Amino acid sequence: MLAKTKAVELFLCEEIIAELSLKLTNKFNFTDIELETTIKEIMSFSKNVKIEGIIKIVKEDKDDDKFLECAHNSNAGCIVSGDKHLLTLKSYKHIEILSARDFLKKTCEI
Repeated sequence: MLAKTKAVELFLCEEIIAELSLKLTNKFNFTDIELETTIKEIMSFSKNVKIEGIIKIVKEDKDDDKFLECAHNSNAGCIVSGDKHLLTLKSYKHIEILSARDFLKKTCEI
């Protein structure tokens, strides 16, 4: 993982961690111990950002606004996502929104 090796910075907020926890539990059937271990590990190499829920951009899925606000508040250069609502935006202010594939292509070009 690029963030774990500090090749890129990973910014998260409590709301994103909560959504990740739900996905890992419901979609991938993580046990409580697996979930706790995984979240602790991710938190060990990520930076926590506070959001206030003030950005309201994604009309089709308001729950996706947290990703825009976290990226904005952290001055991130991009958001890497597989979410179709975010990818459709292509960017938000100065922040590119890229699929993992496009991010890796772009990162490998540098």
